[in-house]
Amino acid sequence: MKQTRYLLLPLIATGAMLVTATAWAKAGDSTRVGKTATVSFDRETQVGNVMFQPGDYAVRHRVIGAEDFMVFQRTEANPYGGDNEEAGKPQRVACRIEPLNTKVSDTTASFEPDGNIEKLTKIEIAGENVEHLF
Repeated sequence: MKQTRYLLLPLIATGAMLVTATAWAKAGDSTRVGKTATVSFDRETQVGNVMFQPGDYAVRHRVIGAEDFMVFQRTEANPYGGDNEEAGKPQRVACRIEPLNTKVSDTTASFEPDGNIEKLTKIEIAGENVEHLF
């Protein structure tokens, strides 16, 4: 009986270390989203099915159920200095995410002209490892 206990303890410890190492490895490959960025629209811009007026917007990724969204919140300069202030109602726009091989270093947005308006087709946010497609 004593001999069985001495063999069982190292086996349990080894199994626990294997499970922990596997969890760490999976966490290293995980998708990184949820950072906030600022995007500026110079003219009317369509994102998905929502039309935005010219201005600066804070944008961040959110998940509701199985759906991916980008939330756009208009910002205005703080007259007393400091950070910009939120203005207006936040708008949710459905998106789909595609993984990238590396973490994004600078936020970039891709636009496509469509008559008098522009369409935002893609945004990559610094610190994330995905691109958001509309």
